[in-house]
Amino acid sequence: MWRCLLVVCLLYAQPPNRLRPEGGMREGRGDAPPRPEAALKGTIRGILKDSATKEPLPYVSVSLYRGDKLITGTLSDDKGAFTLQEVPVGRYRLRLQPLGYAATERIVETTPLRPDINLGTLYLSEVGIELQTVEIQAERGPIEYQPEKIVYSPEKDPTLQGGDAIDVLRKVPAVNVDLDGRIEVRGSGAVRVYVDGKPSLLFANNPGDALRAIPADQIERIELITNPSARYEAEGAVILNIVLKRNRLEGISVSANAGISNQFANGSLTLGAKIGRWSHTLNLGGRYRYAGTGFTRFYRRQETSFGSTELRQNGDFLPRRFATNVFYGGEYVRNAEQTFTWGVNLRDLSFLRTNDLLVSWAGGPFDGVEYLRQARYPLQDRGMSANLDYTYRPQAREGEELFLSIQGGYGRREQHYTLDQIAALDTFFLRERSRNSGPSWDGQFQADYTRPLGTHWKLESGLRLNMRGLGTGFSYERFDRSVETFVPLPQRQDTLTYTQWVPAAYASLSWSKDRWLLKGGLRYEYTYNDALFLRGTLPLRQYYQNLFPNLLLSYSIKGLFPLQISYSQRIRRPWLQELNPFVDASDPRNIQYGNPNLNPELTHSVELGFFPFITLYTRQTLDAVQEYTFVDEKGVTNTTYLNAGRRTLYGANVFFRKTLFSDKLTIQGSGELEWVLLEANLDQYSLKNSGWQYTVRGSVQWRPAPTWTAELSGNYNSPRISLQGLRPVFMFQELGVRKSFANGRWSLGAILYNPFYQYLRFYTKLEGPNFFQENTTGVPFRLFGVQV
Repeated sequence: MWRCLLVVCLLYAQPPNRLRPEGGMREGRGDAPPRPEAALKGTIRGILKDSATKEPLPYVSVSLYRGDKLITGTLSDDKGAFTLQEVPVGRYRLRLQPLGYAATERIVETTPLRPDINLGTLYLSEVGIELQTVEIQAERGPIEYQPEKIVYSPEKDPTLQGGDAIDVLRKVPAVNVDLDGRIEVRGSGAVRVYVDGKPSLLFANNPGDALRAIPADQIERIELITNPSARYEAEGAVILNIVLKRNRLEGISVSANAGISNQFANGSLTLGAKIGRWSHTLNLGGRYRYAGTGFTRFYRRQETSFGSTELRQNGDFLPRRFATNVFYGGEYVRNAEQTFTWGVNLRDLSFLRTNDLLVSWAGGPFDGVEYLRQARYPLQDRGMSANLDYTYRPQAREGEELFLSIQGGYGRREQHYTLDQIAALDTFFLRERSRNSGPSWDGQFQADYTRPLGTHWKLESGLRLNMRGLGTGFSYERFDRSVETFVPLPQRQDTLTYTQWVPAAYASLSWSKDRWLLKGGLRYEYTYNDALFLRGTLPLRQYYQNLFPNLLLSYSIKGLFPLQISYSQRIRRPWLQELNPFVDASDPRNIQYGNPNLNPELTHSVELGFFPFITLYTRQTLDAVQEYTFVDEKGVTNTTYLNAGRRTLYGANVFFRKTLFSDKLTIQGSGELEWVLLEANLDQYSLKNSGWQYTVRGSVQWRPAPTWTAELSGNYNSPRISLQGLRPVFMFQELGVRKSFANGRWSLGAILYNPFYQYLRFYTKLEGPNFFQENTTGVPFRLFGVQV
């Protein structure tokens, strides 16, 4: 079946015909006539000066938009002059954004008879541009709602100075990120992270670790797509697209920043160059986090054949993290129809955590036993990805587009631990070390074709092939006191090779007229998984195919925001971290490992929204992948993953934003209220848990002058419902202030994070048929820093 679908899409998605009947439309199509004048290009030029001093204004950002799409841009030179070249004739919005002055806009239009325009001298002041022909508009807020996505722009948020992508995501409405970097959107943890519109290998193992390697100042915007169309791969209930900054300004630009605080030091450098049809961007970023000592308090009560036993583990931990990220992106505009873009991303994350725990037993055969456990956890995760894209937009037919893309990535993860257990009794003496390392890779080929059908209809179709693989080898050694050396443990060694292939084809049809938008699509994906263990275990192979429908209906009420309803079906295939059978026994009484037998989970989503004010949604997930904890007959807590039976969620999201005092004061907030039901049928018993969970976030931004910005923001997440209990609360408060100097060429900022709490306490509670356990972790979160 899937082979037939691929052939049909290939036949349909043929390259657009360059030959048109001269002087009119093609027969029987109702297509618009060709527009040869669209190929004409011209120049827009002008000079910018201060209205008070009449001095030239250098280094002003000049951007040209068609609708919401940035066409080109440049910086004014040291004499205030700017030139925009190779501009196709048409109607545009010219935006002038000098730091220290009000951003202003005006409408400009070039025609075939007048492709070149000289705007003359434009005078800028702190209240705008002094020309009656200019339309001054209020600046957009950091959050923008579109029919299929929510867009957050972090550039103007002073509280993100020195932060990383995790900090940025916590500011996006409906997005929650916990202490471990796990992302949840509207009650779903099946979140797929893209970079520049494409899935990346950098997020295949642990998305939280990869996000910490991306500096906040390298991010242009975050796009949250809660009900993706058929054009997007079906992986993940929602998609988070991180768009990195690229240079689009004529000439050469350089920007740098650095910061230091009581918990981190960071720095970044951005180089940009645009000369003619070529543009290049290079971003270098590094961040070292040296947070202070935290604490952990663990308690477990277990019923055994010896009666009730209790285990307590109290101690401290000290984390260190160093992350570097390098991004290079380029673009070549061959002509008005053809564009080539490419990018390379390199990441290196190093993490070290040391633990000192005092372990004590009560009851059972170990009653009264105490010992000290010291552990060291080094981790290194390196990776790279590269892509090459080609876009073809024929000028003779507006809206038609052919997009081709190839992408590949490679990474290597090293995860080790060493353990020393010191006890008065030799029975509890233990020294052990483990190594877990291996490569991962991915590849993607993509072809998308968009074709207008008359005035109101548009058809999108495409093909995609995704490939990914994982190789991991793990080994253990234990110290033998008789020979005073570490000896291997062959029974705990193995190698896993995991491969996945997903070919796909899709078609999507949309209709728009006046205030109505209707869009529906169908996507087909075939999945092949192959897992092979070295130690003679039979290969684990899976074959399955799925059809993923989606539908969107939107109506824009006059003078208000759109009312829309949408439905989609999505899949989440297990992540590599969840499949890896490596046993992390650095705490012998609390071990963790993956499950290579996991099946994918399927999610049905329905949303009804009156954007941006309120959205009602529900998600029904089958075979939901959940963390599962049990205590074995040896009294060891095992944490792994399983396919729970069902996960049901009903929720509502609200948002508001208000500006006061001539846009100097901005107040905004959002929140979610959700009811969750989790059910699982295991071999010997059933699990069920339900309850309410909520999130509240808000911010107040004050701009008393164009060069000053201050913001106070906060976030509170209630405990999250899990299969066996509750996951931790997460909350923060932060204050950021930024002042710009020298017409915005440099700025100085300060940030205060969690001023009221030295530690944030995270409480977890889990229950099973024969045990109850709770854990409290305290992480130092009070922070003060400065940024230049």
